[in-house]
Amino acid sequence: RHMPIADKRVALCVEAVKGMRVLKLNGWDESYESLILAQRAAERVQLQQMLTVFAISLSLTVVMPQLATAVTFLATTLGEPDEFMSAERAFPVLALFSAIRFPMLFLGDALYLLNQSIVAVRRLEAFLNPSLTREMPALALNLRANY
Repeated sequence: RHMPIADKRVALCVEAVKGMRVLKLNGWDESYESLILAQRAAERVQLQQMLTVFAISLSLTVVMPQLATAVTFLATTLGEPDEFMSAERAFPVLALFSAIRFPMLFLGDALYLLNQSIVAVRRLEAFLNPSLTREMPALALNLRANY
C-alpha cells in the first residue's frame, strides 16, 4: 500500500522539477508544493503504520522466547499444584526452549521478508503480464520498440 503513494509523490516531484520554469513563471509553485506535501502526509501515515508493525514484530521477536518459557512454567505449576518444579522437570524444558530460541528469534524477520517478496512478485507479475500490454497499446509499442 505504501509504494503507490510513494510513486505518486515521486511523479509529482519529477513533474515539478521538469516544469520548474513554468511553475515559477505562473506562480504555481506554492500550490504544487501543497500537492506534494499532501501526498507526503499520506505517505507518512502508511510509513508510520508499517514501522509500528515492524516495531511490534521486533519486540515480540525478542520477548517471545522468555515469554514462552515463563508461560510454560506457569501453566505447569498451575496445572499440577501438588507437584513442585524440580530440576529434572525444569532443565529439559529450558534445554528445549534454548534449542528453539534461535528459530523463534528470526521468525519475525522471515515473515517480514516473506511479505516483502510476495509484494515484489506481485509487482513484477503486473509489470510483465502480457495481458496488461494488450490493454495499454502505448506500453506495448514502447516494449516492442525497445526489443
